[in-house]
Parts: sequence; structure tokens; C-alpha cells
Amino acid sequence: WKRNEVSLKMAVIDVSENNDWSAVRLESQPGAFGSTYPINGFIYPTGG
Repeated sequence: WKRNEVSLKMAVIDVSENNDWSAVRLESQPGAFGSTYPINGFIYPTGG
């Protein structure tokens, strides 16, 4: 992660209470996940 840059291929984990991807944590360093962020929208499977 670098300020003011787009990061690609970061791991994301669902940490929402209902497992609905409404809250996620992003891998900020290898093996380390940062703060929880609320999200909305759609996540499609690979090739979706």
C-alpha cells in the first residue's frame, strides 16, 4: 500500500456479521490485514 496510488492484487476478507461483504479488511502488508471498512456494491466471481 502506498499513499495516492492504486494497489492491485490485495487480499480482502469479509468481516461482516452476516457474511454479506458489507465490511471488509484489506491486506496492507504481507500477512497483515488493516482496519475494517464498510462497503456496498457487488463482488463478482472470477470471470464474472
